[in-house]
Amino acid sequence: MDLIELTGLTFYGYHGAFPEEQRLGQRFVVDLRLGLDLADAGASDDLALTVDYGRVTGTVKAIVEGPPFKLIEALAEALAGAILDGYPLVEEVQVRVAKPSAPVSAAPTGLVTVEISRARTRPEHVSTGGAVLTADDIRELQRNDPPLVDPLADPEGQIQPNGVDLTLESVWRISRQGALGLTNADRIIPDRQPIDPSTDGWLVLTPGTYIIRLREVVALPLDLMAFARPRSSLLRCGAALHTAVWDAGYRGRSESLLVVYAEEGVRLAVGSRVLQLVFIRLERATTAYSGVYQGENISSDRAGRVTPT
Repeated sequence: MDLIELTGLTFYGYHGAFPEEQRLGQRFVVDLRLGLDLADAGASDDLALTVDYGRVTGTVKAIVEGPPFKLIEALAEALAGAILDGYPLVEEVQVRVAKPSAPVSAAPTGLVTVEISRARTRPEHVSTGGAVLTADDIRELQRNDPPLVDPLADPEGQIQPNGVDLTLESVWRISRQGALGLTNADRIIPDRQPIDPSTDGWLVLTPGTYIIRLREVVALPLDLMAFARPRSSLLRCGAALHTAVWDAGYRGRSESLLVVYAEEGVRLAVGSRVLQLVFIRLERATTAYSGVYQGENISSDRAGRVTPT
């Protein structure tokens, strides 16, 4: 296990069992030892494959300077939990909290410290490498920042036993000819014409090929990939979706190929659930997807909320 150490992080807090401590406050000094695998980060020089210690310092600062605990044991526990919850690459953490001005009458110049070690423990339902995520796994990842899938208008309806149903945002008819060459320079994505829904939100699609855009933004951690299959109800209506692989580290509002085979066409409502995205846990974190579709069809406002483009 490799280590990242942060030592001497000093902040002013109001923790202590005595009223004077919680009223006047004092300095607290925090040392951290983070256990994780740094081989990929060292080989790739990629910040995404390690822990941003600036962010870690901010996490410690927020807790030490936040609501008071009576015991520094509780403060240390809160710090360890925040590191394991907020930084999934960290497998174990050692936290040392020092209280230089502890009110110990027998030794007024003494330094009181508490040191704890905590390791990541995954619930039994959490997938190991190569396994498909369950509904419980998905709900857990929805607590991430950013969430695994966002927004989920109907979490109870969209989260399935083995995946998440994604919904239809918009549709285009393909026009003209596309091309794929030996390099990306020879790639030509064909023109498209938007299909406008009726006033009641329905799209009437005749037989042919279309591009659809999904409403939800998918944000995959570095240890997850995904693939999708059309909902069986869509297939029974004589239409099919064809999708590519969602690579680890991808974030965006994806598009897929819709082919309408039925001679009478098909009607789709904007917001209808059209495909199920299935997530697979990798054996270990990998390098993030860096292709041209990274971040597709999304932007963020000043508050960091995802908005359509």
